[in-house]
Amino acid sequence: MCRAITELIEDGKKEGKETGLLEGLNKGREEGLKALTETLKDLLHDFNAVYEAIIKNDSYHNITKEQIRKYY
Repeated sequence: MCRAITELIEDGKKEGKETGLLEGLNKGREEGLKALTETLKDLLHDFNAVYEAIIKNDSYHNITKEQIRKYY
């Protein structure tokens, strides 16, 4: 019984770490998109040009225009 409880606790810790890592990665990716959009906006001055430049980046190839528009 004690072993089962210990295993449940360890599983919970592992799941919590994985969830935390994913949340951190997503937040970092979103912050990167914001910075990239703001930088390109100053250089390109056209939303469609900014969008085309961003989707050429492997990390952001599947980003939608709506996701970029919130930082434009």
